[in-house]
Amino acid sequence: MPDASDYSPMAPDLLRQRAREHGDRVPFTVNGRPGPSYAEWDRRSDRVAAALAAAGQGRGDRIALLFGGMDWVDYAVAYAAVLKTGATAVHLPATLEPADLTDRLRECGARHAVVGAGVRPPQTAASHTVAGLTAAGTGPAPAVAVGPHDIADILYTSGTTGRPKAFTNPHGALTYGRGPAALASFDGGAPLLAPMPLGTPSSASTVGMLSLTTTSTVTICPVDDVELMAELVARLGVVSLMITPWTAIRLANARVHERHDLGSVRRLAIASAALPPSVARRLAAMMPGLVISTAYAQGEAAPAVVLNSYDPARPLCVGRPGPGTEVRVVADDGTAAPAGAVGEIWLRCPAPKRLYLDERRNREVHVDGWTRTRDLGRLADDGTLHLVDRAADAVHTPAGVLSTLAVEHAAYEHPGVLEAAAYGHPADDGSPRLCVAVVTAAGHDVDGPGGVAEVLRERMPAGAPQWHVERHERLPRGITGKVLKNVLRDGKDPIASGGVHV
Repeated sequence: MPDASDYSPMAPDLLRQRAREHGDRVPFTVNGRPGPSYAEWDRRSDRVAAALAAAGQGRGDRIALLFGGMDWVDYAVAYAAVLKTGATAVHLPATLEPADLTDRLRECGARHAVVGAGVRPPQTAASHTVAGLTAAGTGPAPAVAVGPHDIADILYTSGTTGRPKAFTNPHGALTYGRGPAALASFDGGAPLLAPMPLGTPSSASTVGMLSLTTTSTVTICPVDDVELMAELVARLGVVSLMITPWTAIRLANARVHERHDLGSVRRLAIASAALPPSVARRLAAMMPGLVISTAYAQGEAAPAVVLNSYDPARPLCVGRPGPGTEVRVVADDGTAAPAGAVGEIWLRCPAPKRLYLDERRNREVHVDGWTRTRDLGRLADDGTLHLVDRAADAVHTPAGVLSTLAVEHAAYEHPGVLEAAAYGHPADDGSPRLCVAVVTAAGHDVDGPGGVAEVLRERMPAGAPQWHVERHERLPRGITGKVLKNVLRDGKDPIASGGVHV
């Protein structure tokens, strides 16, 4: 069991503490414009919490937060207010289709929702705006104490292998490992840029953890505007970037350093997926002196994390367990896989466990305190963990497991490849097939001399099955930028669907 020192105060108490001790400090900006100070954030969320309590919402209730665009200030106020009532915040993006929104509200049991500016209120929940709640809020905020095992959030997985799945996030998991009181220093408190989408686990951690526990002012900006990211870096002297590999790829493809001075950047923090080495090399040339740090985690297993200093020569090495984290690589028979052998990655840490709303899935995924990641990996002799692939994406061949991530990294070595995704699909006779879907820059061929297929042929991992390249105008991606391989994998035999056969 974790010691009390493993936790910060829970998020509502942490905000109150920041308001007392650092009331004038601005924890985050939106597109470079200052958000509320800690003191203002605390006061405004108190009024909204009082109004929610007057509406009958409190411990055990689930309140949806439905925000979009860059409505981060009202989102932060609403989120803190929900936690202050003792209720659970259900984080949902405003881009959901009405039917999906209705399904999620029903699945989570959310009967009330706080909606952002311009967001259409759901028909199946009593809806409020932050402005309306602020006007209605009178009297003190409810005095509700929350503990480590109380549920702060309901979050959804990214849905890259199927329908997004709902899971709970206890207060103790939200603030685990952040220390009892002190503000952490991230690169000495220098400016930090974090392009994040609202309504995701990333937005919850940005507001519910990062903005409350770092001395850096967190600058939030859209995930789809790399030109603005570069402009903010140059204008604010940003030292640290927290981005996904998809954002890193777009920054490199756009060659933003030719128009903006990125010389202040010293650290790139990468999470959510593997970074292609060719992209890392291009970013290092754009930002001299850059250090790339990676964090391998999984939403359902957090705050368990594996940390690494990225080496382009070993792009799938994800490093060593972070403080409090344990790692196992497990063979098919449930025993520990020997060093170097491929097995499923299991993670655990002492924090209260995130659990699915689906109890059947919990029984499948959580085993004796461990969380099965459904990722394949191996432990090297030096103790470092190496990612192989998602189990659902890896291609099984007579020669062994083929990593689609390694194939994608090979594709990115072609100078004209802007996006790449590899996926397997069985032929009619059941034999494995491999498709490499690419988006290329104008003037670059898939086939022919110097084409993508030729570069791949030189770099394709040993034992690859029959494969081919397909050109796409764009790849299907979820809200966090991950390729939706379940959409690409549409049931056709890829060998029969055109492209370059190899």
